[in-house]
Amino acid sequence: MFGRAAAVAMGAVAALQSPLWLGRGKLLRLIGQPRPSGPIDLIGATHAGRAGQAVRAAHVTLRWLSRAGFPVWRNTCLYRAVAECLVLRHYGIPARLELGVARLGLRGWRRGAGDDEAPKRIMAHAWVVRADVEVTTGATATLAVLR
Repeated sequence: MFGRAAAVAMGAVAALQSPLWLGRGKLLRLIGQPRPSGPIDLIGATHAGRAGQAVRAAHVTLRWLSRAGFPVWRNTCLYRAVAECLVLRHYGIPARLELGVARLGLRGWRRGAGDDEAPKRIMAHAWVVRADVEVTTGATATLAVLR
């Protein structure tokens, strides 16, 4: 019971801290590769489960804070990804933040749309890449990742 409460508290703290990490200096530390924290095999199922609970708590906390009308917190992919990355690194799971952009041209979303297509909208997305989970292509496949 104590472990679950600690995980929820960690998630809430990460959500509260997320706006502080959006400055350039701190954000670059999340985008870069994390320092090695030891073999990933040593992360037990309970430990990974607590990290999952903390991530869910961070997402719920951000949702509540944004609905409460606090101007500092927003329930966007960037805030959620920052909080998730903070939680995972706290639990020793190597993770990094990735940012990607795409633009909508005449033929739909695609990376590197040519000049012949007048861009109508820009789409940006932030997500977390974990070292212990294999990356699969999905919605982020059409995004140009910013480095």
